[in-house]
Amino acid sequence: MLALPSLAWSQQSDTQTNIDDVQAEVTEAFEVIGAYSAGQREKALDAVETTLARIDQQIDDLERRVRDQWADMSEATRERTTASLSALRERRNRLSQAFGALSQGTGSAWDDLMMGVRNGWTDLETAWDETAAALDSDPNTGE
Repeated sequence: MLALPSLAWSQQSDTQTNIDDVQAEVTEAFEVIGAYSAGQREKALDAVETTLARIDQQIDDLERRVRDQWADMSEATRERTTASLSALRERRNRLSQAFGALSQGTGSAWDDLMMGVRNGWTDLETAWDETAAALDSDPNTGE
C-alpha cells in the first residue's frame, strides 16, 4: 500500500532553501502519486488535490514575501520577479488542467493522464527555480 508522504512545508526565511524544500517534498509526493494504478484512482486524485493546495499555499507565501520586499528591490529584480511569479502561476494552472483531465479521464487512459500530471509538475518545478533565482538576486543591483 502506498501512502502520500508527509508534506511538512518549511517556514524558513531563506527563499532558496524554502523553495528547494518545497520542490523536494512535492517531487516526492508526485513520485508516490505516479505509482498509483488506475484501480487506486480515488487515492491518487485525493493526493494530487492535497498537493495542489499545498503548492498554492507556497505560491501565496512567495507572493507575500515579494510584496514585503518590493520597496527594497531594484527595478531589474522587480521585473524578473514579476515575470517569474507570473510564469509560476501559469504553470501551476497547467498542472491544475492536467489534474482536471486526470479526474475526468477513464481508467484506460490513466497512464497517459498521469504523464500529463508529471509533465505539469516538471514545468512547475522549472518555474520555481526561475522564481528562486529572481528572488535571490541582489535587491539593490538586480544581479
